[in-house]
Amino acid sequence: MAERFVESAGTISIGTGDDIVIGIGTAFSGRDRAAARLIAYPASGVPVIVGTVAEVDPRGIYDDLSLPLLHPYRGPPLTAVAYELVDGPAIASGATQAAIYARFAAFLEQNMGLSGNLADAIDYSLVPNNTLFVDSATRTIYQWRNGVLEPVYYAGLQFTPRGAWSGLATYAVGDLVSHSAGGSEPYAFVSNINGNLNNEPPISGSPLIGQSDANWTALGLVQTPSIIAVSFSISGRPGSDELVEGIIAVDPFTFRADFSGSQASARIAATADTVFDILVNGAAIGTVTFSAGAVVGTFSLASDHAIEAGDSIDLQCPMPGDATLSGVKINLRGTLNL
Repeated sequence: MAERFVESAGTISIGTGDDIVIGIGTAFSGRDRAAARLIAYPASGVPVIVGTVAEVDPRGIYDDLSLPLLHPYRGPPLTAVAYELVDGPAIASGATQAAIYARFAAFLEQNMGLSGNLADAIDYSLVPNNTLFVDSATRTIYQWRNGVLEPVYYAGLQFTPRGAWSGLATYAVGDLVSHSAGGSEPYAFVSNINGNLNNEPPISGSPLIGQSDANWTALGLVQTPSIIAVSFSISGRPGSDELVEGIIAVDPFTFRADFSGSQASARIAATADTVFDILVNGAAIGTVTFSAGAVVGTFSLASDHAIEAGDSIDLQCPMPGDATLSGVKINLRGTLNL
């Protein structure tokens, strides 16, 4: 439906046979007046149809104080009379028309669904509630509602789990990784390209959230890691240099820095600082320390450490053993890789 506007500021004058209307105090510019109807209201009170406004070149560019008519004016001369200029089917300026078209195109596209990476700019303010988006990179269907874009369905995911992201690994299209930054929970990302080397999945904002870019598509969900526990229990005093066997990993998982989430306790406190080594395939990767007089142990691990299927995790007791420390229980927390 065409938008219609009425302009009546100032007065107009025109002579019989003229095809240009002259304005005084008028503001004819700023809109595409083509096909507008011009009606004069002389002092006699009898309205006079002046005519139809003609198009101009360049289109839509009119002067404030003059208007061309499609046909010469055939009525009596008019001098400084009131008028009404009623815009016809032409809508405003070219810029306004472009903006209206852009809004219409965006509305149509977003109502019919969007195929592509959600990193593409979308003016969500124009999106009606319950609009569905299809992200072709992840084959994920999202729903927009009340300011929130939420995944509602994962259709036929065919990803290759690659564990925690590493800047040293090269990823291919469909490779799935987890990544965190600045203490955030790990987010899941899928690679958009082959040869994806040393392109860190983007995490930004406050609070920190996973973002998409040309290299990675965030799945839109915080990865909720599955937890794995490796437990050691010594009922009496640990033997000097005793090796306490743990587990052989069945699935890949990761010990987080400083064995985040792990616990260590003793029934009777140590006399002096006592350090246990945590071994992976016979090599120490971190420690558990019971300080003198303490019944709660502290952990040390320089950075995240990935455990592969088949790795052996054991506990090496200190040598010599402490005189009093006993009833030691150690529970290491790990997170299963994607």
